[in-house]
Amino acid sequence: MNYNIATVLMAESHWDAALPYIEASRAVFEKILGSTSLKVTSTYCMAGDVYRNVLKYYLAEAPLKQCAAAREASGGMLNPDLADRALQSRPGLRT
Repeated sequence: MNYNIATVLMAESHWDAALPYIEASRAVFEKILGSTSLKVTSTYCMAGDVYRNVLKYYLAEAPLKQCAAAREASGGMLNPDLADRALQSRPGLRT
């Protein structure tokens, strides 16, 4: 639920309002799925995006580095879950 609310708020550019929902989602995902879950990784990516969009680059760096490291550790673009998401975000690449 928190994750969905966060994504809606981000889509509507309500960056600051999304952050508490992202943090709550991360806590739940870590407890249920473990800290290496790609769902947890997605919350780091989302938090970094929020900070970047509100021009708080000094706060964006840490979560974006965690996001990149976790994605790389999970196989990067060779991981079918990540590759599929990348293709979905670029409609012209999908056939």
